[in-house]
Amino acid sequence: MEKFNFSGTNNTHVCRNKEPHAPHILDEYKTVCHGWQQTFCLGREGNGIKITVDSCWPGDAAYPGTAKGIFTQE
Repeated sequence: MEKFNFSGTNNTHVCRNKEPHAPHILDEYKTVCHGWQQTFCLGREGNGIKITVDSCWPGDAAYPGTAKGIFTQE
């Protein structure tokens, strides 16, 4: 079991990997108010990968999005 905790922009829909895979960072970017943030993918379940998202917020113009959870790989 591994934890993930992302802050930035959820870009799961643009991740090129369509096969089952663990949550990961696609890129990083710097903001004036919040420092370094991440463009992240929440992964795709299947082939022994189970993803549990405990909390997810899409963000808005003032605050970055967030996602926390765990994943397991068999």
